[in-house]
Amino acid sequence: VVAQASAAATVEVTRSIRCRNSEMMMMESLTLRFL
Repeated sequence: VVAQASAAATVEVTRSIRCRNSEMMMMESLTLRFL
C-alpha cells in the first residue's frame, strides 16, 4: 500500500511539474510574440 501511495504521489508531482513547464513555455512564447 505504501509503495502504491508513493508511486501515485510521484505521478502527481511529475504531472504538476509538466503542467508548470508547459505554462511557462506558453508564457514565454506569448511574451516573445508581443516583444
